[in-house]
Amino acid sequence: MSKKALPIILILILILLVLTAIILVVKNSPQTSPLTKTTSKTENNITQIPKQETVIEQTTTPTSPLYKQEIPLSIISPTNGSVVTYSSLIVKGNTAPKAEVFVNDKETVADTQGNFSVTLTLDDGENIIVVTANDSQGNSSEKELIITYNSTQVK
Repeated sequence: MSKKALPIILILILILLVLTAIILVVKNSPQTSPLTKTTSKTENNITQIPKQETVIEQTTTPTSPLYKQEIPLSIISPTNGSVVTYSSLIVKGNTAPKAEVFVNDKETVADTQGNFSVTLTLDDGENIIVVTANDSQGNSSEKELIITYNSTQVK
C-alpha cells in the first residue's frame, strides 16, 4: 500500500467506529417518548414529566347555538290568502309551550299547551303577517300569511 492511502483508510475506519458507537448508544438508550425530561435548577436532578396533548372536541347539542331546530308552529286562524271585511283580526295558533311568539310587532307568550292569540289592526289592501316562535333553547319557527282587508265590502 502506498503511504498516501494509509491515512485515508485509518480515517474511514475511525468514522465507521464512531458511527457504530452512536448507533449502539441510541439503540440501547431507554425510550422516553411520551415522556419529556426536564432538569430542576435548584436540585440538579432529572425529573420525568408526562407529555400532555391538547385535544379540543367540539360537540353540538340541542342547546348549542350551532344546533338549532325548528319548533312546531301552526296558524289556526286566519287562513293564508283570506279576504276579510273588518280591520280587527285575531291571529290564533299553536307552538311549543311557553314559547315567545311575535306576530308582526306584537309579542306574547304561548300558554302551557302552546296556544297563543294576538289581535292586529289591518290596513286596507294586502297585509303581510309574520308569525315567529322562539323556545327557551333558542330554537325557532316562522310562518307568513297574506290577508287582504277589503273595507269597501263591509256588510
